[in-house]
Amino acid sequence: MFTRIRKDIIGLSASLLCSVHCMALPVMLIWFGVDTNMMHNHIFDMIFLVIGIIFIATSIVPSIKKTGHVGLILLTAVGFLSFITSFFLASAAAHIAFAIGGLAWATAHFINIALHKKAIPVV
Repeated sequence: MFTRIRKDIIGLSASLLCSVHCMALPVMLIWFGVDTNMMHNHIFDMIFLVIGIIFIATSIVPSIKKTGHVGLILLTAVGFLSFITSFFLASAAAHIAFAIGGLAWATAHFINIALHKKAIPVV
């Protein structure tokens, strides 16, 4: 159980870092007069997405299989769809979609930590 909670904490931290980065970086770049289209890098986004998928697969998916928690399923799906959608949007909208995905996954990890601490499957 401790290992899954630790994975959730790391996943939660990575998801929040992703969201903060996606929302703060464009604001800072605009503040300093840098074009955000020039600074948007899909490789960086893909790296964050792969890291997120690894933590989702190792901590959230087993909990979904065990508990069938609808909230975890919805948050995981919303996060994944937001990330995929971000690759087809313009820079500012892509940052917002990626931040929404990060917040959805962070919330899923937070709920998963609460479920582990209660040790009671909630359906």
